[in-house]
Amino acid sequence: VRNHIRQTFLPYVRKHITRDHVAYTEFKLEQIFTESLDFVPLADPHALVLPPDPLDTLAKSLRDLDVSFDERLTTDGDTIHKLKSLLKTTVYEDRELRSEACWREE
Repeated sequence: VRNHIRQTFLPYVRKHITRDHVAYTEFKLEQIFTESLDFVPLADPHALVLPPDPLDTLAKSLRDLDVSFDERLTTDGDTIHKLKSLLKTTVYEDRELRSEACWREE
C-alpha cells in the first residue's frame, strides 16, 4: 500500500508542491532585471557644464594629501657594484643593446 501511494502521488507532489529553487531564483532574477532595473546615467544629461574627468578629480584629491616622506635608502658598496654590473647597459661600448640583439639570435 505504501509503495502504491508513493507511486501515485510522487509525480503530483514533484510537479505542484515542491519547487526547483535554482530555476525559481533564475526566473525571479530575470524578472527583476528585465522589468524593474533602469539605466542610470553617470552624468546629468541636462547639465549645462561637462562633468569633471575622474582622473583629474583623483589627481586633485591626491595632491591635497600630505604623502611626503623622509626616508633615505642605504646599501653597502658590494650591492651597488653587483647591481651596476648586472644592469650595465652596453650603450657605452658601441654595441647594440641586449634587448635588440636577442631578436637576432636563433
